[in-house]
Amino acid sequence: MRLPRQAGALAAVLLTALSLALPGAAQAGQPPAMKLSLHAAGGYQVTVTGFDQTVGLSVARRRPSQHSGATTTYIARGEVGPDAIQAEFGGLGSLSMRFRPSGQVRYGKRGRECAGPDRTVTRFGRFVGVLRFRGEDGYVSVHAHQAKGESRSPYTLQCADSGDGRQDREAVHGEAAEHGKRTTLRAGFRLGLRDLDLEASSSGAGQARYIATSEQSEGQIAIYRDAFVQASPLTFATDSALSFASVSPPAPFSGTGTLRRAANGARIWDGSLAVSFLGAPGVPLVGPEFRTALSRSW
Repeated sequence: MRLPRQAGALAAVLLTALSLALPGAAQAGQPPAMKLSLHAAGGYQVTVTGFDQTVGLSVARRRPSQHSGATTTYIARGEVGPDAIQAEFGGLGSLSMRFRPSGQVRYGKRGRECAGPDRTVTRFGRFVGVLRFRGEDGYVSVHAHQAKGESRSPYTLQCADSGDGRQDREAVHGEAAEHGKRTTLRAGFRLGLRDLDLEASSSGAGQARYIATSEQSEGQIAIYRDAFVQASPLTFATDSALSFASVSPPAPFSGTGTLRRAANGARIWDGSLAVSFLGAPGVPLVGPEFRTALSRSW
């Protein structure tokens, strides 16, 4: 069971998928990475990222005032060249666009002890062509002939890692000192080509955090979904002995999930808890097929 630690994890999943899709030999002479973005009706942000033969189309909607959001990313095989990108997303849509640089260039920070280039070069401009996409049941629809974008080369640097993890450790320790011990509930299952996970956590003094993720393959595309919300700690109930847990997060979640022990000691994870992903509303997050874990930090 793999659970991201924060809502931005799905973006990292896409970037990892794009890089892992490449044979190791191809990384020596990397083609540029292409990225374009535009707004769609309903408050959606559509972003297309492509590298070599992998193209991902992400649909995101954020509600900052409600501390919640959701993203669905569709990954397909395609073609990304020096100045063009194209892909087919099954019956959901397709794109075929060419990149026209504006002349604006940004240079990345230089790396240390690099094999090959020691910094990235990003060219800004516009993509022109055709992008057509219609999400499941029409939750989002895009038909565009141009969009702002960029081309970055190389996609990744082959440089030594100079970080020692100290900042990450300090952030974790600082959070623990500020909010106290954190209780975390995890529930998830894998069945065939589908993976569904939930992570809920609360410190009592701070906010409760909920994130659900889904991964599945449908025909020639892979679909990654996430939905998250920050809520009152009152939405997460448990006791000092961790003998039970009950969560009732607000939208995009609904209902309640309860973790308890049966008479024979077996864990029971049931209730009405569900999540509405973009393109997949009302997905149940409880049931006997889920594996669960309840823990508390030191």
